Amino acid sequence: RERGLELGQVLGTGPGGRVRASDLLAGSRRVPLRGAARVMAERVARGHRLVPQVTVVLEADAEPLERAAAPGAASILGLVCLAALAGLVEDPLLNASFDDRSLEIVYHGGVGLGIAVQAEQGLLVANIPGAERLPPSRLQEELGRVVESARQGRLSAAELTGSTFTVSSGGRLGGLLATPLVDWPQVAILGVHAIQDRAVVREGRVEAGRVLNLSLSFDHRIIDGMRASRFLYRLVERLGRPELLLQSLPGGGPIGTAGVGA
Repeated sequence: RERGLELGQVLGTGPGGRVRASDLLAGSRRVPLRGAARVMAERVARGHRLVPQVTVVLEADAEPLERAAAPGAASILGLVCLAALAGLVEDPLLNASFDDRSLEIVYHGGVGLGIAVQAEQGLLVANIPGAERLPPSRLQEELGRVVESARQGRLSAAELTGSTFTVSSGGRLGGLLATPLVDWPQVAILGVHAIQDRAVVREGRVEAGRVLNLSLSFDHRIIDGMRASRFLYRLVERLGRPELLLQSLPGGGPIGTAGVGA
């Protein structure tokens, strides 16, 4: 009674399956979700119930990305985010939200780039507001800052809200493929998976290559498969020429005004 346990649910290790005090202690640990972890759990559960989700997947050649990535200048995640931002400027519908009550599509004036981070207290989505207006170097700085702050539990409540499109990367532990859940009321989420050595075909020859899988999960009420596939194909094209994502823009302008990688 003190621990709120049903004896029938406790595995007894005494004679004849008798439940001992040690069995109660072993089977009674409960940790309530609090704070940001609780908010995230509620958001994920609600979104999963509401969103009819579909996922499209493409492979990308990771070798240009690995050559372009440089410590302190650009990470592979930073390059993927730059390519995604260019795509969101090109097609603002993927940066929109959906109001289930009024059945209205809500277009946003800028991109609140959500970065899914696995922290000690669980999965968090840190927001970088106005990400499409940041020069590549500044975006890389913000990525590093919010990821580190999230892992250390130092993000404010404001930095955990307001994102309009999310990028979820598992890094080296990202596996071959996953289908991240759309963070409702957003309408799409980009999954970035582990880079792996795989056989690829180049000019009719099978060679060893470095391959990155990318997945785009989307709300099928708002985004159709053709639109989602077009976004992902354009993303892969941009990642094939990462130098265009990193080069100085005219007047130091942001992605939204210069059309990087277009």
